[in-house]
Amino acid sequence: MSRVYQDYYSSDSSESEPSDLSTESNRALSDYELEEECILEEGDQLHSLRQDILDSVFDSVQIYVSTAEYEAPPDDRLPPLKRARTTNWNLLQEDKSSSEASEDPNVVIIPRQRGYFHFSCPYYRRKPEKYQACLLGHDLQSIEDVIHHLQEDHTEPPYCPICRQPFERALVRDNHVRARVCQVSQGEVDGVNERQKRRLEKQDRIQLGETKRWARIWKTVFPSSDDVPQPYMSLGAEREISIIRDFWKVKGLSMVSEYMEKQDTPDQHEPVKIAALSKLVLQDILNRVLRDQPTKSETC
Repeated sequence: MSRVYQDYYSSDSSESEPSDLSTESNRALSDYELEEECILEEGDQLHSLRQDILDSVFDSVQIYVSTAEYEAPPDDRLPPLKRARTTNWNLLQEDKSSSEASEDPNVVIIPRQRGYFHFSCPYYRRKPEKYQACLLGHDLQSIEDVIHHLQEDHTEPPYCPICRQPFERALVRDNHVRARVCQVSQGEVDGVNERQKRRLEKQDRIQLGETKRWARIWKTVFPSSDDVPQPYMSLGAEREISIIRDFWKVKGLSMVSEYMEKQDTPDQHEPVKIAALSKLVLQDILNRVLRDQPTKSETC
């Protein structure tokens, strides 16, 4: 029998401000859930469950996305550390109305939720096809996240000053330059150099508001760019992926655990493996969303 899906508003959701889901949602998870050590070995039999779990939860996730109401955050939003103390996401609390709404096991309650758009990586915004990994692998919910991501994941590689070819190591680059076998090129080398890294932090001002702060980041990374695109992932698959990340931080672990219990899998009581499988299923969900609805670069 197919399941019937319902959505509901909490008692004050229609009047309250959109919740900021950036940090408080993590508190609903155990300490181990999203840690790097939660990795499923390549030969683990739990990998065989991924497709079935994906198929079983995808409709619920999509219905949640369709009911979520997201908007741009206010420019005077609190910085992340203070934000964590004031955040209130209804999904973190037991809502009696949802548990009492129906005793029918074929009815799944999908809470309707409001939230804020996540930020785009500047490199992804400029070249979405080349930097799709930034969309799928990084969740940027604050300006601080954006700066950290650029400093850690977009460091300018060693490159030849003549042909502009990038190299993984400076020694290999130096050998290439000494060989004098390349031709002069004006090609662009992507990446943030050390001077730009310092400027990203030195020029950041919280009082400017998040939109202007992101614009400063853009101009630091791409100083020759005339136009600054909007910073938020507010359309299409980008928006869906942001909403799904927020939803999965709160509900993903329990959804995977419930599926494993129903299937009576041997590892259903091993929290680290459940967490590792939950991370993989999230990636499967995001990949399917991206496959079904390709992203388009937003330029305004």
